[in-house]
Amino acid sequence: MTNLLQPTGEDNHLQQIRIGIKASVVMIPLLGVTWLFGLLSPVHKAFAYIFTILNSAQGFLIFALHCMRNTQIKERFKRKMNIVFPSSIKNNCSRKSSWVNPSEVGDI
Repeated sequence: MTNLLQPTGEDNHLQQIRIGIKASVVMIPLLGVTWLFGLLSPVHKAFAYIFTILNSAQGFLIFALHCMRNTQIKERFKRKMNIVFPSSIKNNCSRKSSWVNPSEVGDI
């Protein structure tokens, strides 16, 4: 996460420290809270279930907190979606219908 943004200039070292702190603030609770329930699992059976649920959702939470909040990743995803589905994203209203009005066709 600290390698995503590499600022140039005098504030490079200070900016790297800020990015490292931000990464730690996001990742430590995500990884640490689940193991807190893991350590409490011998106390009560409910803690074991909570530990299992949180650990199974951990990959999605890392994706959501790391990738979905990153503006560069969001922008690249929008560009890819424009390539895959060009008409559905640009103009939802301008889709052409396959239905033909008989009065508009005229005599054939």
